[in-house]
Amino acid sequence: MSGAQEQATSVLIVEDERIIGFNLRLQLVALGYRVTAVAASGDQALKRIHEQRPDVVLMDIHIDGDMDGIDTAARIPDDWRIPVIYLTAYAEQSTLDRAKTTRPFGYLLKPFSERELHATIQMALERRRVEEALRESEKRLSLALDAADMGCWELELPTRRMVRNIRANSILGLPPEEVAGSWDAFLNRIHEEDRHAVDRAFSQAGFTDQAQVLAFRSVLTNGTVRWLKTRAKRFPSPTNGAAFGDVLAAGDEAKVVGVVQDITEQRAVEDELRKAATVFETTHDGILILDVDMTVLAVNPGYCAMTGYTLAQSRGRPVPMVSAQSADFSASVERALRREGHWRGEIAANHRDGHPLALTVEIAAVKDANGLFAHHVMVITDITAIRQTQRKLQHLAHYDHLTNLPNRLLAAERLEQAIHGAMARQQRIGLLFVDIDHFKTVNDTLGHGVGDQLLCAVAQRLRDTLRPDDTVARLGGDEFMVILEGIDRPETAAGMAEKILAALAVPITLEPHELAMSASIGISLFPENGRTRDDLIRAADTAMYAAKDLGRQGYAFYTPQMTIDAVAFMTSLSDLRRGLERGELVLHYQPQVTLDTGAVVGVEALIRWQHPDRGLLGAYDVIPIAEQSGLIIEIGTWVLRQACRQAQAWRDAGLPALRIAVNVSARQFSSGNLPLLVSSILQDTGLPAEALEIEITESTLQSGYRTIKVAEELQQMGIVLAIDDFGTGYSSLGSLKALPITRLKIDACFIRELPDNDDDKAICDAIIAMAQRLRLEVIAEGVETPAQRAFLRERGCSEAQGYLFHRPMPADAIAALFIDGDHRRATE
Repeated sequence: MSGAQEQATSVLIVEDERIIGFNLRLQLVALGYRVTAVAASGDQALKRIHEQRPDVVLMDIHIDGDMDGIDTAARIPDDWRIPVIYLTAYAEQSTLDRAKTTRPFGYLLKPFSERELHATIQMALERRRVEEALRESEKRLSLALDAADMGCWELELPTRRMVRNIRANSILGLPPEEVAGSWDAFLNRIHEEDRHAVDRAFSQAGFTDQAQVLAFRSVLTNGTVRWLKTRAKRFPSPTNGAAFGDVLAAGDEAKVVGVVQDITEQRAVEDELRKAATVFETTHDGILILDVDMTVLAVNPGYCAMTGYTLAQSRGRPVPMVSAQSADFSASVERALRREGHWRGEIAANHRDGHPLALTVEIAAVKDANGLFAHHVMVITDITAIRQTQRKLQHLAHYDHLTNLPNRLLAAERLEQAIHGAMARQQRIGLLFVDIDHFKTVNDTLGHGVGDQLLCAVAQRLRDTLRPDDTVARLGGDEFMVILEGIDRPETAAGMAEKILAALAVPITLEPHELAMSASIGISLFPENGRTRDDLIRAADTAMYAAKDLGRQGYAFYTPQMTIDAVAFMTSLSDLRRGLERGELVLHYQPQVTLDTGAVVGVEALIRWQHPDRGLLGAYDVIPIAEQSGLIIEIGTWVLRQACRQAQAWRDAGLPALRIAVNVSARQFSSGNLPLLVSSILQDTGLPAEALEIEITESTLQSGYRTIKVAEELQQMGIVLAIDDFGTGYSSLGSLKALPITRLKIDACFIRELPDNDDDKAICDAIIAMAQRLRLEVIAEGVETPAQRAFLRERGCSEAQGYLFHRPMPADAIAALFIDGDHRRATE
């Protein structure tokens, strides 16, 4: 070796025998090496190494001191990369095994020649140069792998040991320090659905020179699934074998080396692109790609199906549905795209075959990498069916489904519009509320099917009667509303009401029935009766009820007194409801006596109201309000239950078995469920059915078949039926014959002037005679004088009640009658 001294390779000699060290120095110098020092112990050697950093260390294994040469070499920092060549006169295997752990660069067995020395040093220097070059290459590779977000791994086939770099561990979700592990442990981290494919691919890599590329899922420790891609290749040569396990078991020294990359995000992007492509091809919406001038570049099948235009008919042309819009529309779209980058709206267009379409259109501008508009994406949705459905729903929401007239909601809107128009034109409006008389009777007797047909016929009659600009609406049930706009005087509204009444009076044929209908009409006027919609409606409704009270088949104009009366009624109704809730209603009982003996044989239950402010109120302060409001059903039920409970209580107290009479309203009697109610009450109270008498008015007899059915059911239960206030209403002999009536009750108005009034005498004579012929019992009410009692007894009336005998009294007073022996009054 030749060259200047400063360029010579520096060598440190570690040798405890001075002569050998001296000779070795002479040999090295002769070979051109620079000897930095000769150290006799490990401590000296380490000190010289730290101070001089020699290029090569010639280390005698057996040296003086606490450390031998192997221990000394082990303490040289690895990152200094100083080649160590061991010198020894011994070659025991144990010593060599120890030396091998320090990864020496060579061995020289003493004695050795100068040539062996030089060759060993040169080989060590070359190995260091190669290793440093490899380290630099690995460093560059590591930087490249980091830049590419890749990790690298190496699989030693014989040992099934897998070595990974830190980046690979990060990708696999392993701790950075866990750089090595078994193949099986790695395979267990693969998703079970991909594990077989990975095993097969690595098997192929184990005995072929061809690289294997594979994407698979790895399950991290926290359960997260990541998509990975690996490229694996075997070095240096293929190994025969059918399975990777066989390759590993074969003991081949080859390795499989590869890189791994996390492609989860890439897969997600690819999935999104696939989904987008699928959506483009399969969605029912129309999707168009347009250039900057809004010319079609591409369309999807959904667009073609929606519009009837093919791709060939569309490409290179404007979108026909958009281009057919107005110039103002096109300008507004262009401004929105330029200002905001998108536009969305609804347009009316035509299919290629001409039928109309309702479309929502959304256009988005797409910019290139330089921020310039490159093209547009348009999405078109066919909402024709939705709009058609909405129109149908709108119709259903504003029109009556039975008559197809405007309903209450639309009528209110039109009335509001009419009021605004009348204000502007200073005109009148007439508002008519039309209520069909006795419509419930038609429903109850002929059925709801006939009732519906009748309502449709009435609606058509109203349409035919009104002027073209008038509005007729059905408010619900049998109520209609008519809006008369532009009337000049109230008489015009009255004339229209008369036309309506005349039209409805013409019989309506509904096979096999022919029905002549009447109506009650209430009229309010704008501006006289109100300047708001609600005021006019309230006034017309109030007037309609006034028309009913006048006898139906007529009309009535609204007057302020009606409102006063209506407010008073509502106040009384609210007061009555509270009274019912608070238990202010009570029953008094008026005894009924036999005219022969004067003995009390029964009582009539009469309702009273113990008002906290007005004192004790009679039935006339309760019944009319209850009848008109519908509260009569609830009050009637309470009266029935309370009267039966009291009658049984008297029996339980040892009083004679009195019959108790209870008035039942026509509404409750014809409701249909009265027999069931009475049966339940009798069962709850224990009162025998024959002890209960139910009184009904003559008007109840007009309810037809349902009344007969209810009466028969009550009679079969053993209930006694009586007609109250007989002679004051309307009842036919046929009704008396058909109904299972037991008693007639002569009204007090025919008793009051007996025996002086000849008309009253004749009426009473006729009623009593008819009752006897029909084998009915007769009871007179309102008997106040002995002369009245004598006349009735003489004519054959069997029972009576009135002030002559007993006034109505509380329940405890009835009991006192019998206790005091006052239950039998003199008959003379």
